[in-house]
Amino acid sequence: MRFIRASALFIMLVLTPTLLAIKITNPFAYNRVNRSLHGNIVDYTHNSRSDNRIWSESLCEKRDLYLYLPPNYDSNKAYPLLIWLHGFSQDENVLINYVVKPFDCAIASGKLPPLIIAAPDGGLHKNFKLIPPGSFFINSKAGKYEDFIMKDLLGFLTKNYLIRPEREAHGIAGTSMGGAASYHLGIKHNQFFKNIAGISPPLNLRYMDHKGSYMGNFNASFTEFRSDFSNGNMTVGRFFGFFLVKAKDIQSNLFNFKDPNIATEIASVNPVEMLDFYNIKDGMLSMYLAYGRRDEFNLDAQAESFLHHAQNKGIHIDTDYDPKGRHNTLTVKRFFPNLIDWLAIQYKGMEPK
Repeated sequence: MRFIRASALFIMLVLTPTLLAIKITNPFAYNRVNRSLHGNIVDYTHNSRSDNRIWSESLCEKRDLYLYLPPNYDSNKAYPLLIWLHGFSQDENVLINYVVKPFDCAIASGKLPPLIIAAPDGGLHKNFKLIPPGSFFINSKAGKYEDFIMKDLLGFLTKNYLIRPEREAHGIAGTSMGGAASYHLGIKHNQFFKNIAGISPPLNLRYMDHKGSYMGNFNASFTEFRSDFSNGNMTVGRFFGFFLVKAKDIQSNLFNFKDPNIATEIASVNPVEMLDFYNIKDGMLSMYLAYGRRDEFNLDAQAESFLHHAQNKGIHIDTDYDPKGRHNTLTVKRFFPNLIDWLAIQYKGMEPK
Protein backbone atom coordinates (compact mmCIF):
# COMPACT_ATOMS: atom_id res chain seq x y z
CA MET A 1 0.00 0.00 0.00
CA ARG A 2 2.84 2.40 0.82
CA PHE A 3 4.46 1.63 -2.52
CA ILE A 4 1.18 2.34 -4.34
CA ARG A 5 0.75 5.66 -2.52
CA ALA A 6 4.36 6.61 -3.20
CA SER A 7 4.03 5.72 -6.87
CA ALA A 8 0.81 7.70 -7.21
CA LEU A 9 2.42 10.65 -5.47
CA PHE A 10 5.43 10.55 -7.78
CA ILE A 11 3.13 10.60 -10.82
CA MET A 12 1.19 13.51 -9.31
CA LEU A 13 4.33 15.55 -8.71
CA VAL A 14 5.66 14.88 -12.20
CA LEU A 15 2.43 15.67 -14.03
CA THR A 16 1.18 18.57 -11.92
CA PRO A 17 3.03 21.91 -11.62
CA THR A 18 2.01 21.99 -7.98
CA LEU A 19 3.39 24.02 -5.09
CA LEU A 20 4.04 20.64 -3.47
CA ALA A 21 7.12 19.59 -5.43
CA ILE A 22 10.24 17.45 -5.20
CA LYS A 23 13.42 19.37 -4.40
CA ILE A 24 15.58 19.47 -7.52
CA THR A 25 18.71 21.63 -7.64
CA ASN A 26 19.99 22.80 -11.01
CA PRO A 27 23.59 24.04 -10.56
CA PHE A 28 23.42 25.89 -13.90
CA ALA A 29 20.17 27.76 -13.22
CA TYR A 30 21.77 30.37 -10.95
CA ASN A 31 24.23 31.65 -13.56
CA ARG A 32 21.67 31.50 -16.35
CA VAL A 33 19.09 33.51 -14.42
CA ASN A 34 21.64 36.00 -13.14
CA ARG A 35 22.72 36.82 -16.69
CA SER A 36 19.11 37.72 -17.58
CA LEU A 37 18.51 40.14 -14.68
CA HIS A 38 18.91 43.89 -14.34
CA GLY A 39 19.92 43.29 -10.73
CA ASN A 40 21.98 40.49 -9.24
CA ILE A 41 21.44 37.39 -7.10
CA VAL A 42 24.08 36.68 -4.46
CA ASP A 43 24.62 32.96 -3.88
CA TYR A 44 24.72 31.98 -0.21
CA THR A 45 23.97 28.31 -0.97
CA HIS A 46 25.83 25.08 -1.64
CA ASN A 47 23.93 24.48 -4.87
CA SER A 48 27.08 24.80 -6.95
CA ARG A 49 30.72 23.98 -6.30
CA SER A 50 31.22 26.33 -3.35
CA ASP A 51 29.57 26.14 0.04
CA ASN A 52 28.49 29.72 0.79
CA ARG A 53 25.68 28.93 3.24
CA ILE A 54 24.96 31.18 6.21
CA TRP A 55 25.26 29.85 9.75
CA SER A 56 22.12 29.42 11.83
CA GLU A 57 22.76 29.50 15.55
CA SER A 58 19.13 28.54 16.17
CA LEU A 59 19.35 25.36 14.06
CA CYS A 60 23.04 24.64 14.74
CA GLU A 61 23.71 24.17 11.04
CA LYS A 62 24.33 25.99 7.78
CA ARG A 63 21.34 27.05 5.70
CA ASP A 64 20.92 28.03 2.06
CA LEU A 65 19.97 31.57 1.05
CA TYR A 66 19.58 33.40 -2.24
CA LEU A 67 19.73 37.18 -1.96
CA TYR A 68 18.58 39.54 -4.70
CA LEU A 69 20.22 42.96 -4.98
CA PRO A 70 18.53 45.54 -7.24
CA PRO A 71 20.10 47.27 -10.26
CA ASN A 72 22.85 49.79 -9.41
CA TYR A 73 23.02 48.51 -5.84
CA ASP A 74 24.94 50.94 -3.62
CA SER A 75 26.36 49.46 -0.42
CA ASN A 76 26.38 52.92 1.15
CA LYS A 77 22.59 53.22 0.96
CA ALA A 78 19.90 51.57 3.09
CA TYR A 79 17.30 49.54 1.15
CA PRO A 80 13.79 48.29 1.84
CA LEU A 81 13.56 44.54 2.45
CA LEU A 82 11.26 41.75 1.31
CA ILE A 83 11.65 38.24 2.72
CA TRP A 84 10.25 35.59 0.37
CA LEU A 85 9.28 32.25 1.93
CA HIS A 86 8.81 29.16 -0.24
CA GLY A 87 6.13 26.49 -0.18
CA PHE A 88 6.10 22.99 1.28
CA SER A 89 8.73 20.67 -0.22
CA GLN A 90 10.30 23.61 -2.05
CA ASP A 91 13.40 25.58 -1.12
CA GLU A 92 15.29 28.78 -1.87
CA ASN A 93 15.44 27.85 -5.57
CA VAL A 94 11.92 29.22 -6.09
CA LEU A 95 13.54 32.66 -6.22
CA ILE A 96 15.51 31.82 -9.35
CA ASN A 97 12.85 29.50 -10.78
CA TYR A 98 9.98 31.96 -11.08
CA VAL A 99 9.94 34.66 -8.38
CA VAL A 100 12.83 36.99 -9.14
CA LYS A 101 12.19 37.95 -12.77
CA PRO A 102 8.84 39.76 -12.31
CA PHE A 103 10.27 41.62 -9.31
CA ASP A 104 13.43 42.50 -11.21
CA CYS A 105 11.39 43.83 -14.15
CA ALA A 106 9.14 45.85 -11.81
CA ILE A 107 12.19 47.42 -10.15
CA ALA A 108 13.92 48.12 -13.48
CA SER A 109 10.77 49.79 -14.84
CA GLY A 110 10.35 51.95 -11.74
CA LYS A 111 7.10 50.32 -10.60
CA LEU A 112 8.81 49.06 -7.44
CA PRO A 113 11.56 50.95 -5.63
CA PRO A 114 14.93 49.17 -5.49
CA LEU A 115 14.71 46.60 -2.70
CA ILE A 116 16.57 43.62 -1.33
CA ILE A 117 14.83 40.24 -1.54
CA ALA A 118 15.96 37.39 0.74
CA ALA A 119 14.84 33.82 -0.04
CA PRO A 120 15.97 31.40 2.73
CA ASP A 121 15.61 27.63 2.78
CA GLY A 122 13.01 26.38 5.25
CA GLY A 123 12.99 22.71 4.27
CA LEU A 124 13.74 19.70 6.43
CA HIS A 125 16.43 17.73 4.65
CA LYS A 126 17.83 15.43 7.34
CA ASN A 127 16.12 12.33 5.98
CA PHE A 128 15.35 11.59 2.34
CA LYS A 129 11.63 11.39 1.65
CA LEU A 130 9.60 11.35 -1.54
CA ILE A 131 7.85 14.47 -0.23
CA PRO A 132 10.66 16.53 1.35
CA PRO A 133 9.00 17.92 4.49
CA GLY A 134 8.70 21.61 5.33
CA SER A 135 9.22 23.51 8.56
CA PHE A 136 6.40 26.06 8.12
CA PHE A 137 9.10 28.42 9.46
CA ILE A 138 7.86 27.84 13.01
CA ASN A 139 9.59 26.69 16.18
CA SER A 140 8.58 23.05 16.55
CA LYS A 141 10.03 19.66 17.36
CA ALA A 142 11.72 19.85 13.94
CA GLY A 143 13.79 22.86 14.99
CA LYS A 144 13.67 26.57 15.72
CA TYR A 145 12.84 27.81 12.24
CA GLU A 146 11.08 30.96 13.40
CA ASP A 147 14.25 31.90 15.25
CA PHE A 148 16.25 31.08 12.13
CA ILE A 149 14.31 33.79 10.27
CA MET A 150 13.93 36.40 12.97
CA LYS A 151 17.36 36.04 14.61
CA ASP A 152 19.83 34.40 12.26
CA LEU A 153 18.61 35.56 8.85
CA LEU A 154 17.80 39.12 9.93
CA GLY A 155 21.02 39.23 11.91
CA PHE A 156 23.00 38.21 8.84
CA LEU A 157 21.22 40.74 6.64
CA THR A 158 21.58 43.70 8.99
CA LYS A 159 25.24 42.86 9.62
CA ASN A 160 26.17 42.64 5.95
CA TYR A 161 23.70 44.98 4.23
CA LEU A 162 22.10 48.31 5.03
CA ILE A 163 18.34 47.89 5.59
CA ARG A 164 15.96 50.80 6.08
CA PRO A 165 14.72 50.72 9.70
CA GLU A 166 11.06 51.69 9.18
CA ARG A 167 8.35 49.03 9.48
CA GLU A 168 6.90 50.32 6.21
CA ALA A 169 10.16 49.26 4.51
CA HIS A 170 9.87 45.65 5.70
CA GLY A 171 7.73 43.02 3.98
CA ILE A 172 7.33 39.27 4.19
CA ALA A 173 5.58 37.19 1.54
CA GLY A 174 5.32 33.68 0.19
CA THR A 175 3.26 30.90 -1.30
CA SER A 176 1.45 28.02 0.38
CA MET A 177 3.48 27.09 3.49
CA GLY A 178 5.51 30.25 3.00
CA GLY A 179 2.34 32.34 2.81
CA ALA A 180 1.12 30.95 6.11
CA ALA A 181 4.54 31.60 7.63
CA SER A 182 4.46 35.17 6.32
CA TYR A 183 1.20 35.77 8.17
CA HIS A 184 2.41 33.98 11.29
CA LEU A 185 5.73 35.84 11.45
CA GLY A 186 4.29 39.13 10.25
CA ILE A 187 1.51 39.16 12.84
CA LYS A 188 3.71 38.00 15.71
CA HIS A 189 6.57 40.34 14.84
CA ASN A 190 4.46 43.30 13.76
CA GLN A 191 6.92 45.66 15.43
CA PHE A 192 9.29 44.81 12.55
CA PHE A 193 7.00 43.96 9.62
CA LYS A 194 4.34 46.23 8.17
CA ASN A 195 3.59 44.38 4.91
CA ILE A 196 2.37 40.77 4.69
CA ALA A 197 1.41 38.87 1.54
CA GLY A 198 0.36 35.27 1.01
CA ILE A 199 -0.64 33.35 -2.10
CA SER A 200 -2.60 30.12 -1.49
CA PRO A 201 -1.69 30.07 2.22
CA PRO A 202 -3.19 27.86 4.95
CA LEU A 203 -4.46 30.57 7.32
CA ASN A 204 -6.69 28.46 9.58
CA LEU A 205 -4.69 25.40 10.63
CA ARG A 206 -7.59 24.27 12.83
CA TYR A 207 -10.22 24.53 10.11
CA MET A 208 -13.18 22.16 9.91
CA ASP A 209 -16.70 22.38 8.55
CA HIS A 210 -19.88 21.66 10.53
CA LYS A 211 -19.37 17.93 9.97
CA GLY A 212 -15.81 18.01 11.30
CA SER A 213 -14.31 17.62 7.82
CA TYR A 214 -11.15 19.43 6.73
CA MET A 215 -12.22 19.35 3.09
CA GLY A 216 -15.65 20.98 3.47
CA ASN A 217 -16.61 24.42 2.17
CA PHE A 218 -16.58 27.38 4.53
CA ASN A 219 -19.91 28.51 5.92
CA ALA A 220 -20.01 31.67 8.03
CA SER A 221 -22.64 30.11 10.32
CA PHE A 222 -20.05 27.62 11.62
CA THR A 223 -16.71 28.98 12.87
CA GLU A 224 -15.56 26.48 15.49
CA PHE A 225 -11.91 25.38 15.57
CA ARG A 226 -10.74 21.78 15.42
CA SER A 227 -9.53 20.46 18.77
CA ASP A 228 -8.95 16.78 17.93
CA PHE A 229 -5.78 16.10 15.92
CA SER A 230 -5.32 12.47 16.91
CA ASN A 231 -6.13 11.19 13.42
CA GLY A 232 -2.93 11.52 11.39
CA ASN A 233 -4.72 9.87 8.46
CA MET A 234 -7.18 12.73 8.10
CA THR A 235 -7.38 13.84 4.45
CA VAL A 236 -5.97 17.35 3.93
CA GLY A 237 -5.47 17.28 0.16
CA ARG A 238 -7.01 15.63 -2.87
CA PHE A 239 -5.44 15.44 -6.34
CA PHE A 240 -7.03 14.04 -9.51
CA GLY A 241 -10.09 13.19 -7.43
CA PHE A 242 -8.55 10.03 -5.97
CA PHE A 243 -5.06 10.66 -4.57
CA LEU A 244 -5.29 11.76 -0.96
CA VAL A 245 -2.69 13.65 1.07
CA LYS A 246 -2.87 12.87 4.79
CA ALA A 247 -2.28 15.15 7.76
CA LYS A 248 0.73 13.07 8.81
CA ASP A 249 2.36 13.72 5.41
CA ILE A 250 2.40 17.43 6.23
CA GLN A 251 2.52 17.78 10.01
CA SER A 252 4.13 14.69 11.56
CA ASN A 253 7.59 16.29 11.54
CA LEU A 254 6.27 19.34 13.39
CA PHE A 255 3.73 18.08 15.90
CA ASN A 256 3.13 14.99 18.00
CA PHE A 257 -0.38 13.76 17.19
CA LYS A 258 -0.52 11.96 20.55
CA ASP A 259 0.30 15.11 22.53
CA PRO A 260 -2.84 16.20 24.44
CA ASN A 261 -1.71 19.82 24.04
CA ILE A 262 -1.37 19.68 20.26
CA ALA A 263 -4.45 21.87 19.64
CA THR A 264 -3.02 24.61 21.86
CA GLU A 265 0.35 24.29 20.17
CA ILE A 266 -1.18 24.64 16.70
CA ALA A 267 -3.41 27.50 17.85
CA SER A 268 -0.32 29.49 18.85
CA VAL A 269 0.90 29.51 15.22
CA ASN A 270 -2.53 29.65 13.57
CA PRO A 271 -2.81 32.98 11.70
CA VAL A 272 -6.56 33.37 12.15
CA GLU A 273 -6.29 32.97 15.92
CA MET A 274 -3.15 35.11 16.08
CA LEU A 275 -5.23 38.10 15.04
CA ASP A 276 -6.76 37.84 18.53
CA PHE A 277 -3.64 36.73 20.41
CA TYR A 278 -1.70 39.79 19.24
CA ASN A 279 -4.66 42.17 19.33
CA ILE A 280 -4.31 43.16 15.68
CA LYS A 281 -6.33 46.26 14.76
CA ASP A 282 -7.25 47.63 11.37
CA GLY A 283 -4.31 49.54 9.87
CA MET A 284 -1.63 47.98 12.05
CA LEU A 285 -0.59 45.75 9.16
CA SER A 286 -0.99 45.90 5.40
CA MET A 287 -2.14 42.45 4.29
CA TYR A 288 -2.62 40.87 0.87
CA LEU A 289 -4.28 37.48 0.39
CA ALA A 290 -4.67 35.63 -2.92
CA TYR A 291 -6.33 32.24 -3.34
CA GLY A 292 -8.01 30.00 -5.88
CA ARG A 293 -11.42 28.35 -5.63
CA ARG A 294 -10.18 24.92 -6.76
CA ASP A 295 -7.34 24.59 -4.28
CA GLU A 296 -6.49 20.89 -3.86
CA PHE A 297 -5.79 21.45 -0.14
CA ASN A 298 -9.09 23.29 0.36
CA LEU A 299 -7.18 26.41 1.31
CA ASP A 300 -9.91 28.53 -0.25
CA ALA A 301 -12.06 27.53 2.73
CA GLN A 302 -9.28 28.52 5.12
CA ALA A 303 -8.83 31.85 3.33
CA GLU A 304 -12.55 32.59 3.61
CA SER A 305 -12.52 31.59 7.27
CA PHE A 306 -9.64 34.02 7.88
CA LEU A 307 -11.31 36.81 5.91
CA HIS A 308 -14.57 36.31 7.79
CA HIS A 309 -12.82 36.55 11.16
CA ALA A 310 -10.83 39.61 10.06
CA GLN A 311 -14.00 41.30 8.81
CA ASN A 312 -15.72 40.69 12.15
CA LYS A 313 -12.78 42.44 13.83
CA GLY A 314 -13.00 45.33 11.38
CA ILE A 315 -9.66 44.47 9.76
CA HIS A 316 -9.29 45.16 6.06
CA ILE A 317 -7.46 42.57 3.92
CA ASP A 318 -6.64 43.28 0.28
CA THR A 319 -7.92 40.16 -1.47
CA ASP A 320 -7.28 38.56 -4.86
CA TYR A 321 -9.39 35.64 -6.03
CA ASP A 322 -9.20 33.24 -8.97
CA PRO A 323 -12.36 31.13 -9.47
CA LYS A 324 -10.33 28.62 -11.49
CA GLY A 325 -7.20 28.79 -9.35
CA ARG A 326 -5.54 25.64 -8.05
CA HIS A 327 -2.67 24.92 -5.67
CA ASN A 328 0.03 25.24 -8.30
CA THR A 329 2.69 27.51 -9.72
CA LEU A 330 0.54 28.51 -12.70
CA THR A 331 -2.00 30.07 -10.35
CA VAL A 332 0.75 31.81 -8.40
CA LYS A 333 2.13 33.36 -11.57
CA ARG A 334 -1.31 34.70 -12.49
CA PHE A 335 -1.42 36.51 -9.15
CA PHE A 336 2.06 38.04 -9.46
CA PRO A 337 1.12 41.21 -11.43
CA ASN A 338 -1.49 42.15 -8.83
CA LEU A 339 0.85 41.26 -5.98
CA ILE A 340 3.55 43.53 -7.40
CA ASP A 341 1.02 46.35 -7.90
CA TRP A 342 0.01 45.95 -4.25
CA LEU A 343 3.62 45.95 -3.04
CA ALA A 344 4.31 49.06 -5.11
CA ILE A 345 1.71 50.91 -3.05
CA GLN A 346 3.06 49.61 0.25
CA TYR A 347 6.69 50.47 -0.57
CA LYS A 348 5.88 53.89 -2.01
CA GLY A 349 8.36 56.45 -0.69
CA MET A 350 10.72 53.72 0.56
CA GLU A 351 13.51 54.37 -1.94
CA PRO A 352 17.09 53.64 -0.82
CA LYS A 353 18.68 56.45 1.14
